[in-house]
Amino acid sequence: MYILKLFFGLFSFIIPTFLLSNYILNHYYNSESFVLDTGWFTYLLSESTSLPIANPLVGVLDYTYFTTHLSLFYYPFSLLYTLLEGFLTPIHYFSLFIGSLYGLIALAIFLAGEKFVSKKSTLFLLFLIAIITPFNGVALGTIGFPHIEIAIPALLLLFVAFYFRGNKYWSYFVVLIILTIREDAGFHLFGLLSIILIAYYLVVKKLASIPKDLIYIALFALFGSILLIAIQKNFFIGDNALERIYLGTPHFAHLSIDFIKDRVEFFLYNRSYLYVPAILLIPLAIWNKNIFLLVPLLSTLPWLLLSFIAITAMPHTFSNYYAFPFIVLVAWPLLAFLINSTIIDSTSPKLFKIITTISLTTGLSIYLFIGTIGHVDNRPWRGFGLGYIQKIENVDRTIDIISHNKELFGNIIYDEAMSSFMIKTLTKDEYGYLNRFSKLQIQKANSIIFFENSLEKIRPILKEKKFHYFYKFNNTDIIIATEVALVNSLFLKI
Repeated sequence: MYILKLFFGLFSFIIPTFLLSNYILNHYYNSESFVLDTGWFTYLLSESTSLPIANPLVGVLDYTYFTTHLSLFYYPFSLLYTLLEGFLTPIHYFSLFIGSLYGLIALAIFLAGEKFVSKKSTLFLLFLIAIITPFNGVALGTIGFPHIEIAIPALLLLFVAFYFRGNKYWSYFVVLIILTIREDAGFHLFGLLSIILIAYYLVVKKLASIPKDLIYIALFALFGSILLIAIQKNFFIGDNALERIYLGTPHFAHLSIDFIKDRVEFFLYNRSYLYVPAILLIPLAIWNKNIFLLVPLLSTLPWLLLSFIAITAMPHTFSNYYAFPFIVLVAWPLLAFLINSTIIDSTSPKLFKIITTISLTTGLSIYLFIGTIGHVDNRPWRGFGLGYIQKIENVDRTIDIISHNKELFGNIIYDEAMSSFMIKTLTKDEYGYLNRFSKLQIQKANSIIFFENSLEKIRPILKEKKFHYFYKFNNTDIIIATEVALVNSLFLKI
C-alpha cells in the first residue's frame, strides 16, 4: 500500500503540472502571450541575478521589480536555471514552474486525504479528487493570465496539509517559502491561521491546548510581511501596486453607490463558481459538524471587500489571477476534514459526507465556471493539449536567428507576442504595450516583426509605412514587413 500511495501521490502532482505546463507553452507558441506579464515573469524567473532585481529593458518597467513586489524567490530559481540552461529555454522553465504550482495544489489535497485511505478503491478516488481540484472554477479563471501569485494558495494548502499530518518541519519550511513569494503573502497565511486558531479554541475550549507553534507561525507571518513591506516602502520607492490597483489616487475617490452596485451585479451574474460554493460551506459545516469548513470563508473576507472597491477592472470583477486567494476556499474541504480529525475525532469521516462536500464546493465550482466571462481565457481547457509541439522547434530557431541578427532589420518594432519571446534583448524603442506604438516609433521603424494573427492590429502601421518587402520565416507564422531586401533561404518572400 505504501508504494501505491507514493505512486498516486507523485502522479497527483505530475498530471496537473503537465497539463498546465502545456497550457503555458501553447500560450506562447500560439502567439497569445504578453510582455506584461508573461514575458516579464519568464525573464525574472531565469534572469534575477542583480540586487535589487532588475526588470527587462522595456520602457514601462524602467525600475527595479522590488518597487512592485518584494519577491525574493526569484533568486534561487534563477540560480537553479543556470544549472538547467543547457536543457531548458526560459519559456520551458517558466511553463514548468507555473504548472508545478497547480501540481502543488493537487499534492496538498492528496496529502490531506491520504490519512483517510485504507483501501485501494478509496486511494484511487482520492487520486481523482486530487488531480481534479487544481481545475476548480477559481483556478480555471487564473490560467489564461499566468501569474506567480498562484504559489500563495498552493503553498497555504501545502502548509496546512503538512502541519496537520504531523510533518511539522516540512510545514515550517513552507512558511519560509511563502514569505518569499510577495511582501504581503504573510498576511494571507496569518489570516488563514487566525481563523483556524479561533475555531480551534471554540472546539477545545482551552487556550493551553492550542499548539503554541501555530500561534508563533501566525505571528511570524504577520510581522514578516510587515517588515518586508516596510523595507519595500523605504528602500524601493516607485510603483505602488496597492494604490494603483485597489485604492486609487486620492484613496477611495472613485467609490460611489453606482460603482458598488455595478460591481455587485457583475459578481452575482458572473462569479457564481466562487460565491455559491462559499455559501454552501455554511450548511455543509453544520451537516458535517465541522467548524473548520468555515475557515477560508472567513479568512478571505478582507480580500473580498478589497476587491469590490478596487479601482481597476480585473480585481473588482474577480478576474484572472486577482481571485487567487479564493482557490483555497473551493479546494478546502479535505483540509477541513484533516484538521477536524486531528483535533476532535481521529476516526475517518464517512466517505459519503466527504464526496458530497467536495462535490458541492470544488465540483460545483468547475460546473459553474462553464460559460463565464471576463477572463483572458474563459475556456482554458482548450490549451491543455500538445498543439505547440509542431511549432516549438521552428519558432525557437527563428527567435534565435532574429536575436543574433537584429542589425539586418534596422530599427525594429515587434508585436506583443513577439516581444514576449524577445524579452531578454527587447528595448523600449522596440515595444508597444498591447501593440500601441508612438508616432516616433512608427516613423523610425525599418521593420516590423509580428505573428500572423496580429495582422489586423498591425495593418494600420503597414498602410502608413508602405513597406516594400514582406517575408515569412519558413515553417512559422512569423512575418517580417521591412524596407530591407533580405537574401536568405530562411525567409520566404510573400
